[in-house]
Amino acid sequence: MLSGDKVRLEIDARPAVAFKQIYDGQRSYSSLPGVDMPPASKFGLAVLPKYDQPGYTVSALPDKKKQRGFRIVDSEGNTTDYYVDMATGRVMTFMIPYNGYNFGTEHKKFKEIDGVLVASEFTQRLEMPQGAFFAEYKVKDIKLNQALGDDVFQIPN
Repeated sequence: MLSGDKVRLEIDARPAVAFKQIYDGQRSYSSLPGVDMPPASKFGLAVLPKYDQPGYTVSALPDKKKQRGFRIVDSEGNTTDYYVDMATGRVMTFMIPYNGYNFGTEHKKFKEIDGVLVASEFTQRLEMPQGAFFAEYKVKDIKLNQALGDDVFQIPN
């Protein structure tokens, strides 16, 4: 769920993993002990609309396969690397280095919903000193422009 700079992500893939990540616009919360997740509004796809604002720097990266690479860095040093399919112009992969971890998302399929292109199948990976972890997702339900209460983004005590 996204609303401006606020983000809530819940993954329930028990018995393997279940976690929550919440960013209330100022503070970040992760239910994974010892793993501080990057605030979703400062990384990844949320950064793309900000690329031309003051404090953001864009630089080229070497291309991979048939994908053009570029990096966006904000004034705090938050970095996301993007790889765009040269034929479609779609962001297919983005990588986030954060606190010694590498977070990555690779889009497999998209659906257009009410004129908005949404990833419907994707893979995420987390690279950490203990090893690399991967998860594949197939989205079953996509909702746009739904009213959300402020309590949705409340950080648990």
